[in-house]
Amino acid sequence: MGLLRDDTWVPELWTLFGVGEFILLSRVGLRCWLQGLHRPAAEDWVSLLIPVFYTVCAAGCYLVYIYGNKVDFTQAEINALTDEEARRLIIGTKWELVLAYSYPTVLWLLKASLLLLYWRLTSGLGRHRLLVLLIAVICLLTYLGVILSMSLACIPFRRFWEIKPLPPINCIQPPNIFIALAVSNVL
Repeated sequence: MGLLRDDTWVPELWTLFGVGEFILLSRVGLRCWLQGLHRPAAEDWVSLLIPVFYTVCAAGCYLVYIYGNKVDFTQAEINALTDEEARRLIIGTKWELVLAYSYPTVLWLLKASLLLLYWRLTSGLGRHRLLVLLIAVICLLTYLGVILSMSLACIPFRRFWEIKPLPPINCIQPPNIFIALAVSNVL
């Protein structure tokens, strides 16, 4: 199959990134304008991390596009690669792994920011606050479950970016990661 280059999506990637960053940073800026910098709430600190991981996601998508990914190749095509091409493919595959961790991190940081806001809003409301705490524990456990399912999908871990020979499918495109992410994100 090899690497087919279709760069029509690249402007869309950076446009969506710009819109997303504008929204995320507007929230932080608005909070600073309304509250000042002297007493930021807990969700404000979490909200500062979201644009960082969102940037990693956008840049990582572009770098995987530039360097390639072993999902795009058969073993015969990989064997025909020069050492430089193989090195670039390994870099792209490592970036894909970074994306596999940064995407759920963005999602769960957004959840954490909202839960911290709800925690602050339910101050003095005993049962409601207990519900927020319960949901926060569930969110933390589902995040840990997603991270563990990704980390343990391919043992030893270095096989995630191994290309010669191609590792088994659970080290190339582990289906359990998508299932774990989809199910736990709905919770």
